[in-house]
Amino acid sequence: MADSAVVTATELIVVAIAIATAATVTMMPSWIGSQIELSCVRSVPRRPLFKAARAASTSRAAIEGTGAHALAELCLRHQQDPTVYIGTTLEGVEVTDEMAEFVRLFVEYCQKLPGLHFIEQQFSLAELNPPAPMFGTADFVAVDYDGDSVPGQRILEVVDLKYGTGVVVDVNANKQLRYYALGCFLGLPARVRELIDRVRITIVQPRAAHVDGVIRSEELSIAELIDYTNELMDAARATLEPDAPLVTGSHCRWCPASGLCPAQQEAASLAAQTDFSVLPPAPPPVALVPIPQLAEWAGKFHILEEWISAVRARLVGELEAGREVPGYKLVEKRATREWADAGVVEQWLRTQGYAGEDIFVMKLKSPAQVEKLVGKKNVPAEYVVKQSSGTKMVSNEHPGQAVAAGPAVDFAALTAGEQEN
Repeated sequence: MADSAVVTATELIVVAIAIATAATVTMMPSWIGSQIELSCVRSVPRRPLFKAARAASTSRAAIEGTGAHALAELCLRHQQDPTVYIGTTLEGVEVTDEMAEFVRLFVEYCQKLPGLHFIEQQFSLAELNPPAPMFGTADFVAVDYDGDSVPGQRILEVVDLKYGTGVVVDVNANKQLRYYALGCFLGLPARVRELIDRVRITIVQPRAAHVDGVIRSEELSIAELIDYTNELMDAARATLEPDAPLVTGSHCRWCPASGLCPAQQEAASLAAQTDFSVLPPAPPPVALVPIPQLAEWAGKFHILEEWISAVRARLVGELEAGREVPGYKLVEKRATREWADAGVVEQWLRTQGYAGEDIFVMKLKSPAQVEKLVGKKNVPAEYVVKQSSGTKMVSNEHPGQAVAAGPAVDFAALTAGEQEN
């Protein structure tokens, strides 16, 4: 490592240009992603057959995520607070108080990072000569090769916004983010690449609870990144093998082949057959089944749920594309009533003698909106509380912090309330 090397202003500009133009390959459908491919290499060549079938059935969560990422990009590019966009529509999603507040955590973290900043940074792994185009886009990249972030260390940091709530994403050994980090590292000019000591990958997931917090990071040495590179390239080459295995697991949830994969079909079939084989022909009520048995069945739910979800998504996609599905049809969801033109309705109500509180509902602005008004630091911390939306059951492997529940907890809360009174 050339610690004594001096980077000139000209080279600084070269770094920015080189990173910004790193992804020069034709943006073909990528055969190689990250986590799924390393776990199940045979799924890769099957995907072009399935992507079109699943494209029509984008989930609400995915749409919200797209809107949140669009909001984050705008705020980072224009140095704005997310609350500026409350009430506007981005990528078909209305920016709510909640979205603005959550995205702000990501924006503020990124803005505080030292070094050069790159937003929605495209990259290519063409330098590694993969068997097919390998590329991607990182949400945010900070290149600090002057060592400002940690004394004596020059760091490339890749930050990823995870807006979802259904799956709590762990940063440790995260293959997707290592893939991003590798691509961004290779996008650096060779001279600057030699100056980088470590790579940091960071996940910001503001809507999902994790024992390590909503912002969590992992650092890798360059040697560890090289080890991952070898693993990735081995998996990439394995995709060309005709007898490559199909391997089921949690990665199936995001695979475009989900619902049509024979290995997934077999796993779902086995889960349905073996888990319930202990029951008699007429199963007893669930209340009479021992808890250990129920827990064992619950451990297989995800296999069946992922299969059922994939099948449903495929059929909905077919119907929405105008193709017939035997025994099924599309119908309108329950409609909600709203004013066709609020301005016209307001004028009409005024002619009827109504105005003010008769036709308008006034409420206090949200914490995010008030912070925009008076400044976040000026709002007393005790004025803002976070209200839980409830609990959900997950396996013990889930990184979220377990919460106490039951009669004892309820009684303790009741006792505390009585003492306060």
